[in-house]
Amino acid sequence: MKKVIALFIGIGAVLAAGCGKDLPEPEAKLFETGDIGAKNISAAGLEEKESPLFVKYTIHGSDLYIDCIVTGVSFREGAGEQQGKILLYADGKKVREVHAASFSVKGLASGLHNIKVKVVSKGSPLGAEKEFTVKIP
Repeated sequence: MKKVIALFIGIGAVLAAGCGKDLPEPEAKLFETGDIGAKNISAAGLEEKESPLFVKYTIHGSDLYIDCIVTGVSFREGAGEQQGKILLYADGKKVREVHAASFSVKGLASGLHNIKVKVVSKGSPLGAEKEFTVKIP
């Protein structure tokens, strides 16, 4: 019985020692992520006024997933003066109006696309907008 236990301990030690090194690198990049920060830096290197809009995006195949954090704006119905919406543009054309902080754009064609996220409240711009370029494989 002691020999069986010693054998299992020995096999376990060999397996544990062999699995910890030389992990293979992934062959393909599954998705791309990016974020457009809330701070603006001037040419002189001085920090300018913080933008109320932070945008993070993820690409899965031909689909683009966008998450926004907007300071001082709510997307809930009945939020009063703070209620806002997002105007989404792709390649200079308005795609749709979004009433949520997280949304997706499905089925984008392969290639580069210029995406613009603009926050408005009661139809007037809040000065919060971000533009970024994504590459769909």
